[in-house]
Formats: sequence, structure tokens, C-alpha cells
Amino acid sequence: MKENIISERRLIPAPTTTEPASARTLTRRQLFQRIAACGVVTLGGGFYANRIEPFWPRFPEIPIHLKGMARSFDGYRIAQVTDMHTGRAPYPYLEKVIDTVASLKPDIAVFTGDLLHHSTEMIEPVARLLKRLSCPVMVSFGNHDFAPFRGDGEPYDEHLDEKLQIALTGIGCHVLRNRSLPITRGNDRIWIVGLDDLWFGDFNPPLAFANVPIGETTIALSHNPDTAEMLADHRPDLILCGHTHGGQIRLPYFGAMRLNVAQPQYDMGHFNLPHSQLFVSTGVGYILPIRFNCRPEVPVFVLKA
Repeated sequence: MKENIISERRLIPAPTTTEPASARTLTRRQLFQRIAACGVVTLGGGFYANRIEPFWPRFPEIPIHLKGMARSFDGYRIAQVTDMHTGRAPYPYLEKVIDTVASLKPDIAVFTGDLLHHSTEMIEPVARLLKRLSCPVMVSFGNHDFAPFRGDGEPYDEHLDEKLQIALTGIGCHVLRNRSLPITRGNDRIWIVGLDDLWFGDFNPPLAFANVPIGETTIALSHNPDTAEMLADHRPDLILCGHTHGGQIRLPYFGAMRLNVAQPQYDMGHFNLPHSQLFVSTGVGYILPIRFNCRPEVPVFVLKA
């Protein structure tokens, strides 16, 4: 009986396709249509990455819980602006970013480096930008706020960082280069500690934290996230960095195409370290005018006790 069933099944003819050959074979017209579609997608993606995303900033509000912080600072709001690269990024765009920050009414604004792009001519425009803010402004420097000689024929001013510091101090900003500053509310306080740049500055954590009492809430401003591990002995509660731009181009499943850091795991976002919390912002400006899947941002941190 079993053999009969098998033999009967073998007699059932295999199904034949009725699909016309034109549907199975890619015609010349279809080939050109698909090539054209790919071209449109590529051009559209290039237009988006060059003309839209670099000028489409986010302003996320991020709660940050700091253990031991005085409850009087609960809800205290800190806007972090980093990597403006004034002179590379268009000035009208930066004006809109700063005006949006002002409209958010943070308690303080902190700038974590690369305010300009190696150019003395951009000092005065940067000062004008920061002067638009009515809240207290704290500044630390990044590698592009200096003028290292590179032999590429660009104008060189070895005193760029000093001139930038004088200009910003002149409009009331607190420039923290290996220096700390307390912020008080009643009898309580937190400390803002600014580190000088790791590459071209005089990065000196012991000097920066020298006046900070042990155990008091501390927020460190340090341009390059490679410095995060170097601050372990001083145990800041929060470290705010930039420098990476998030890679500017991030592909799904692969992440950043390129990161100019020794610790690429700290590419962007919020990290919990053994000794601190770290936040790496994607920044506002750019080196090259392109961003993909990596929008510029100005995070606004809301402190929680």
C-alpha cells in the first residue's frame, strides 16, 4: 500500500510556470530605470547629508542623577555647547543655535572646546555669539582653539588661545583652563572644573581640581573624551566632552566611520564609568560639511539629586 501511494505521487506532474520571459529577464529599459533610481537615491542622500542634517540640531533635555548632590540643585539646568568650529560652520547657523539655547533659559551654559577653527579672525565673532547668552557662561578650550604650526600655509598665531581667553573674559565669560569655580545656591554648592586641552593645551588635572574639596559635587569640562580615564583619581561626578562629533557619518550596524580618539568606545552619548558619568556630545559644527545619522546637538542636562 505504501509503495502504491509513493508511485501515485511520482505520477503528479511538476508545476510549470506561466510567468512570461519578460518578467524573469531584466530588460535594458528596466536596467536603466534601476540605475537611475540608485542615482536619485545617492544624490538625495548626498543632498541630505550635506545640506540638511549638518544644520538640523537637536536640543535634548537629559536628566542626570548625581549621588550626594544637594537637593537645592535639583532641577538645575546646564546647556552644553561644543565644537562650534566658527569659521567652518556658517555664522548665521551658529547664531540660530545660540539663540535657541538662550530661549531654553538654562541656569548656565558650558562650552567644551573648539569654539573656532585655528583662526584669530574668528575671535571677535565667537565673542559676539557668546554675548547673546544672558546666563553665566563657562568655557574650556579644545585643540582647534590653539594655533599649532602645521606647515600648511595657513595663517599662524601662536597666541591664539591667549587672545581668545582675553576676549571671552572681557565679555564676562569664565574661561576655566585647569581651574575650578563654585556655583552656590544658599549654603550649598557644586563645582565646575575646566581642563585645558589634552593635545595642545597644558592638561593638568591636579591643578584643575586643587581647590575642590573632596566629596563635593563636581562637573568637569574636558574637550577630549580620551581624558575621562585620566580623571579617575579626582572622581568628578560628571564629565562633559565633545571632540568626536559622533563621527559625523554613522552607518547602521557599523557606527562611526572615523573617530580621531584613542578610546573609540566613547564616541557619543552617555556612559557610566567606574569613577564618574561621561557624556560625549556630537557637537554643533563640523570639520567637513557633512553629517549622516549623526545630527548636531546641544544637550540640556537637568540635574537630579
